[in-house]
Amino acid sequence: MAVPTDRDSFIQYCLRKLGEPVIKVNVALEQADDRVDEGLQRFHERHYNGSEETFILYKITDKDVKNGFIVLPRDMVSVTNVFLPTPNAGLFSVEYQLQLENLFSTSLVSNYGDLTYYYMTQANVTLINRIFTPERQYAYNPISNRLVIAGGLVNTKVIAGGIVIRGYKKVYGDKEEERDQGDFDKNNVIANIWSERWLQNYVTALIKKQWGQNLSKYQSLQLLGGVTMNGMEIAALAEVEIKELEQELYDTYETPPIFIMA
Repeated sequence: MAVPTDRDSFIQYCLRKLGEPVIKVNVALEQADDRVDEGLQRFHERHYNGSEETFILYKITDKDVKNGFIVLPRDMVSVTNVFLPTPNAGLFSVEYQLQLENLFSTSLVSNYGDLTYYYMTQANVTLINRIFTPERQYAYNPISNRLVIAGGLVNTKVIAGGIVIRGYKKVYGDKEEERDQGDFDKNNVIANIWSERWLQNYVTALIKKQWGQNLSKYQSLQLLGGVTMNGMEIAALAEVEIKELEQELYDTYETPPIFIMA
């Protein structure tokens, strides 16, 4: 059996898992397409294979300053950090001189002999930077794709001209899927997510639940040959499968939360 490589073949694969064409699965293709969208949303938000880390060097424009926010691409799932680009320190900067001193210090066995002094110095420099140049506070809403930075963008545009945005963006299954979402970018990662086992099982369970809901209006309706339609039971079984798959997602495939200690 061929491995699905696009949305259409993926839907047909899920329908075959439910019994097609031996058993008629009473689900419209439009309904199956909606269930695929639901599965992809959960996949991109929670599954560690559904998104990848990215760094965006963004040049702030006058429009951004006027609006008070930055509009990010629609494929951005989350933003984890915002910081200024690191400038070229130069030979006479404090950080360069500290690095140069530490280079010689670690090589003098009679004085230090290990990296203890270097580590303590770097920790002190980090503490000073946190006090005088604290990290920028920001808020990002993936629904509106707006990134708001505390304090506005005027000073940031004057001082650095731009910022570096660290976050996660969606991994698409094919170019057509990317175009349908309006996120066409030649630099976007294209991977065959349609072959991912958890996504296949999850979308199949969603379609199965839709199938049961469609049949529920004919509950206890007896067909020719004495066959009785039981849509509620199909939907109930699908609901159990969905809960088990979501628990598997949380236990196995979801990236653990990052704890930040001040």
